[in-house]
Amino acid sequence: MKTFLSLLTICLLLAITGCDRQPQPAAHSRQAAVEAAVTWYDALLADGYRNLKMNSLAQVATAQMAEKAYYQMAATGEAGLKMDSKLQEITFAPLQEITPNTVTIAAEEEWEYVYWEIKSGKRLFANTVHYSLTYTLSHTTDKWLVADISIQKTKESKDSSFIFQRPPNHPQGGAKN
Repeated sequence: MKTFLSLLTICLLLAITGCDRQPQPAAHSRQAAVEAAVTWYDALLADGYRNLKMNSLAQVATAQMAEKAYYQMAATGEAGLKMDSKLQEITFAPLQEITPNTVTIAAEEEWEYVYWEIKSGKRLFANTVHYSLTYTLSHTTDKWLVADISIQKTKESKDSSFIFQRPPNHPQGGAKN
């Protein structure tokens, strides 16, 4: 009986507090869902590069996009590098409906990247990149998935000081034999 009264009280409270709320327009909730999907994609992409594992990207991207990201991460790893990236800022434009299950959304993103040598763990260089890009998303049965990304413009600030540093075991003034 006590459980029944508790459940009844909770249901009444939910009904009372829910009555004051106006229903969200479908366009607003769709915009919010698409923005959330893109933001989650960016977070999982950064995590994938950081940990050299892109498996979790399948939660928020089509198989083709996840595979593309995997190959880019693998190429970086083959070069002996690991990228640690942080999304500093993201802003969205209103989404554009292509079909009922396909939308595009423009975004401005500010990223900070640090590249590390995998074997030594040494920090090699850093840069900041501002992107103007467009995401294309497809709606599956229950969620939006990133299907494509088109970059319109980039503005980059690099730390190039690593280029001018003498490699270890290379004495000044002579070639190493």
